[in-house]
Amino acid sequence: MKNKTTCNFKTIIESINTYEIGDHIYMYTANSTYTELSYLFDGLITDININITYPCGPLNANIDCVNYAIVLDNIIVAETYENELLYNIVIDLFFKYLNGKENVSLGSLPSSYDIIQKAVFNYISFSEALDYLCNETAYNWRVSTPNWLDFFYRDDFTDDDISMSNIYDIQIKKTLENYRNQQYIKG
Repeated sequence: MKNKTTCNFKTIIESINTYEIGDHIYMYTANSTYTELSYLFDGLITDININITYPCGPLNANIDCVNYAIVLDNIIVAETYENELLYNIVIDLFFKYLNGKENVSLGSLPSSYDIIQKAVFNYISFSEALDYLCNETAYNWRVSTPNWLDFFYRDDFTDDDISMSNIYDIQIKKTLENYRNQQYIKG
């Protein structure tokens, strides 16, 4: 579950239909000359709160988002692997459960020869299966723009290059506080 990043921002909107639940959000910040963009966040809108200043003031919206890893929570995995390469497990899971679904494509794959001794996925979400595999290896995963399932070494990814000095009313948190899990009943 560590791959969920949430974002919250406030904005003035023209109508109550400006944003919809499930809309895509891409956030970048520009340098002072607007010649270089730095990535901040991308994901889907999960909650919209609109405040209306009566009688004819502006519409203020508070928007909550979660990154694209959320799309993997709706896919349930039931598989068992023994003494299998991480690469082979990822390929097998992708083509059995994701191929053609949720618009997710394979991006960067684990290139090492990590062998997973045993992995039992007993009706868990796809993201939980990936979390388990990454906990057993030196990898981490994310669903990046535009919906690429990427694997990378844990030490290779940092958020240090993000400058927030000129950004106001945007909050980017790595937390599950605003993220609700779905429950599935096995029958």
